Amino acid sequence: MICRALIQDGEVLIRRIPVPSSAGLAIPLQIKVIEADHLDTLVDGPMADGHYAVQGVEFDAAHRRVAYHLFDVHPGSRRPGLRLRSRAVPAAYVAHVFRAERPGQVRGTTWLAPVMMRLQDLHDFEDAQLLRQKIAACFSAFMVDADGPGGGPSTIVAGAVSDDAGQMVESFEPGMIVSLPAGRDIRFGSPPQVTDPAFVAEALRAIAAGVGLTYEALTGNLGGVNFSSGRMGWIEMERGIDESRWTTLIPQGFETAAQWILDAAQLAGLPVTGVAIDWTPPRRIMIDPAKETAADRDAIRSGLASWSGTVRERGFDPAKLMDELVGDMKLLKAAHKSAGLTLDIDGSRLSRAGTAHAATAPDEAEAPDNKEPDSNG
Repeated sequence: MICRALIQDGEVLIRRIPVPSSAGLAIPLQIKVIEADHLDTLVDGPMADGHYAVQGVEFDAAHRRVAYHLFDVHPGSRRPGLRLRSRAVPAAYVAHVFRAERPGQVRGTTWLAPVMMRLQDLHDFEDAQLLRQKIAACFSAFMVDADGPGGGPSTIVAGAVSDDAGQMVESFEPGMIVSLPAGRDIRFGSPPQVTDPAFVAEALRAIAAGVGLTYEALTGNLGGVNFSSGRMGWIEMERGIDESRWTTLIPQGFETAAQWILDAAQLAGLPVTGVAIDWTPPRRIMIDPAKETAADRDAIRSGLASWSGTVRERGFDPAKLMDELVGDMKLLKAAHKSAGLTLDIDGSRLSRAGTAHAATAPDEAEAPDNKEPDSNG
């Protein structure tokens, strides 16, 4: 929800709401996500005590954020008898998440701002195309009595059309057949053709580039790419996603909320000394698992990457994964002893070809746990 609001509105507010211990919560805290519309933008300019405000955000004389002037309800609410009033909420109780693109920026802008005009142009183009198709579908047939009184058919270039009964024909419908009186004919204009699939494709490419996506991710059209070009575009898009995660979402929103939780837990008497917080974003889908897994393995073995960091990049918690691996090893060892089942998942013992590594010591795991050393030690 925070990410969606950040993209749509350019900013989002996370508010810390302390609750009494009588509420029965293990950690006396609630976290509320609110839209940036709750900011009272009329609070702007110089204030008392040397403070000043910028669109609802209050600063002190040292240019530090000290308060947010927020409405209790959304200003678009239509509750009976509602009177909108804002009040100052200390900045320590609010996390303001937005992507800063220039020095001194106070509020965020929608991520769609660079492509709004193109989106409108594409919308107008599609409307024009749809109207043209509707007009083409209304092509009607006209029956003309060329031998009637009047000496032959005549052409009406301008003016209304009437049928045999003298009723004016002001609108056409698909499949409509109109019988014209003798001597009357009608001609249709030939509007210029505006079909241009290339315009739509280029507009969508510009929109995708403006919001940091690939054309294929935006449209789902994979017809014009090969593996290399698709992977290059995917890597660049993932780089932008990582930047938004680690420079905006996590430091501005999630880390602040996590610190609130630790503070509230400490006030509740829970042991939080030494507690550390790690962040594991959703895993990145591999384009070529065989090649990417081999590259990760080589990076870990050469010391260019850590095992824990690589695991987090895959979207897993290293501690949980290690617990699962240890548990699997114990289960396989027990199965081997009881039923002779052999399944090797320890890459440090055997290579992919199934041969033992040169540096692997003799396997002592198969020896009984209570085996005594021999007389030679």
